[in-house]
Amino acid sequence: MGNLGDPPALLRSLSSDTRCVGARGGIGETMKERIARALGCLILAVAVAACAGGLSGYSKAGVSDQQKSTDYYECQRDSNVLVGRGKGMQEYVPDTDKLNACVRARGYEVL
Repeated sequence: MGNLGDPPALLRSLSSDTRCVGARGGIGETMKERIARALGCLILAVAVAACAGGLSGYSKAGVSDQQKSTDYYECQRDSNVLVGRGKGMQEYVPDTDKLNACVRARGYEVL
């Protein structure tokens, strides 16, 4: 196959079907699958960060921050729906309509 110390030969030896066996990667996992997994994690991290500021979208007079957090957490947990992501992967994502309905039912104003 050529000298693997030679960069072009090394690149030719790494096809898209090259199987990676790393400390974090699964045995037999392709490079494309590892990239897809990393991208999925990044998207999930961004979504979680965006949802972290969700409490500012709701208002109710006379409620402590702790109670507001508890109510929001419970509504968020109950509003998650399971979505298929291909290749047998699934994840829970919040249904905004269900979340807002739950918060309204607890007496909050959705801003």
